[in-house]
Amino acid sequence: MGSGGLDGITEFTGTLESVEPYGLVLLKRALDSNHPLLDAEWLMSTSAARRLLPGAECYRGWRVRDICAAQGEEFVRMLVRWENQLARRPRLSENVSYVLGERRFVFRADMLQSAEHLVVWIRDITERERMEQALRENETRYELVARATRDVLWDWNVARGEVSWSTSPGEVFGEAPGQGPTSIAWWRERIHPEDQQQALRTLHQVMSGQDDHWTNEYRFRRADGSYAFVLERGYIGRNSAGRPERLIGAMMDVSERQQREEDQAREARLLERFMGIIGHDLGSPLAAIRISSQMLQQAPNLTPAQRAALGRIEESARRVTRLTQQLLDSVLARNGGIPVQPRPTDLEQLCHRVLDEFTAIYPERSLQLTVEGDTHGQWDQDRLAQAISNLVGNALEHGEASHPVSLRLWDDAGVQRLEVNNRGAPIDPALMPHLFEPFRRGDPHARQVSGGGAGLGLFIVREIVRAHRGEVEVRSTPEEGTTFGLTLPRQQAPDAREP
Repeated sequence: MGSGGLDGITEFTGTLESVEPYGLVLLKRALDSNHPLLDAEWLMSTSAARRLLPGAECYRGWRVRDICAAQGEEFVRMLVRWENQLARRPRLSENVSYVLGERRFVFRADMLQSAEHLVVWIRDITERERMEQALRENETRYELVARATRDVLWDWNVARGEVSWSTSPGEVFGEAPGQGPTSIAWWRERIHPEDQQQALRTLHQVMSGQDDHWTNEYRFRRADGSYAFVLERGYIGRNSAGRPERLIGAMMDVSERQQREEDQAREARLLERFMGIIGHDLGSPLAAIRISSQMLQQAPNLTPAQRAALGRIEESARRVTRLTQQLLDSVLARNGGIPVQPRPTDLEQLCHRVLDEFTAIYPERSLQLTVEGDTHGQWDQDRLAQAISNLVGNALEHGEASHPVSLRLWDDAGVQRLEVNNRGAPIDPALMPHLFEPFRRGDPHARQVSGGGAGLGLFIVREIVRAHRGEVEVRSTPEEGTTFGLTLPRQQAPDAREP
């Protein structure tokens, strides 16, 4: 543009009305002054400039010095420095940042060809700076999370093919400085050959589907050549067409957890094998002891002392047999649950059978059964008999001999309910949360609920009930005594545990 006058200048600035987010101010420099910028005259401004600088619509004809005086000496000194820049580079000045009130602005000046007129570009960068600060804080937080959790965090821009990683891959997987990840290929090449196809297939299926989250586990090569077990979780950001644009993931080294699980599984297998050997090797001798003691008790001319001794032998053998079975069941419960084989069962008849066995052993004790409504359902007869036997034995052991042990059966809205109650001192409240834990005997000076001597009886009751998709509860008060309650669905789900 030449020095064609104010009309040409107006036409020039008019073409810049739509230049957002910049506001433009046209100044006429005071060429005869030592400070041509400070003494410049404000000619006009665009609407954007007037929005950015309140009062700008009134500044026409004012000198820049007078307009800026209210901003203080520091602002005036900034203008002087800017003026010196213009003297060295008259065509284009450097950006100058300055805070006015609570906002931060960037100023830039372009000299027109006439050298008499100057266009000042103004932009409010307050929000941009806030966003940049928030981004820096997020990046810092991102880095701190990665370091705190020792997770490897990554962000994959699918369109650009760019992957950014947290700084922890080297620390987690032993990469030397400068050898860390730079692309998705770094990740792919380090997956164990046996796991690579599955890991990539899982990722591809998620990207080509509609899910937004995925979880994957695979082995990942460390810098020393060994492999870490990795648990990976991720999120997919999609565009409006449903195509993946961005993937964000976290890789967690779970090698220690994996090793613990493998060790526990190995120990469980050894324990199960050991208990199986015990059960097999003890079963036959114990059966022989019981049968022999029963046969000897039928002999004539036994003295009372001899008959009592044989009875104690039989009872001891029975206790050892029961304890061995409980130990075997505890192993099953800890390794997938106690198996059950549901079949049509009348729970009333089952309870009578259990009570008859205890009556033969404890003829001096009173056992009562109350039945209300239907008692038929699909249950494992042997396992339920075992659970009921544990509860009745527990009640006989800890209940007052002067009061009966009572069983109650009733139908409750389509489910079977069973309660076993005994009178006596209530269970210590401190023991209540731990009653169904294995090998928990509680305070030796307090009332113990053992169900067989090893602290496994109630644990096995709970596991048998759980195997039937049921629930077990207990309440104990001085007035009511102690009551164990079972809730059993009449029909078992198809996935009920089977051997």
